[in-house]
Amino acid sequence: FLSVSDTFRLAISSNGTTTTQFSHTSTFATGQWYFAVGKFEPSTQMSVFMNGVKASTTTSIPASIFNGTAALQIGAYNAGTQNFNGRNSLSFLCANALPDVTITGLYEQSRVLFGI
Repeated sequence: FLSVSDTFRLAISSNGTTTTQFSHTSTFATGQWYFAVGKFEPSTQMSVFMNGVKASTTTSIPASIFNGTAALQIGAYNAGTQNFNGRNSLSFLCANALPDVTITGLYEQSRVLFGI
């Protein structure tokens, strides 16, 4: 979910080998708290929210996620070689994509806990 260019990124693989990736347009700095959410809507859209700001693409979106036996990675990429470089307060996966208004609400409710 982190990229080498200091952006939050969502990567989806439909075949277990290649990935479709989308990164937020804003960069992040170490030592600061961010609310980052990746949202995948099959065949429709990939989005990354950063502190309540949504960036998205509708180009070449996979129809599904590969159904394999590899471990699910949240907060890491490339077999765990690119990890969070700070602290992570909460990571989770939802069975369905949350509505944008819910994601924005979660950001608004949690930001005060971190002084944002």
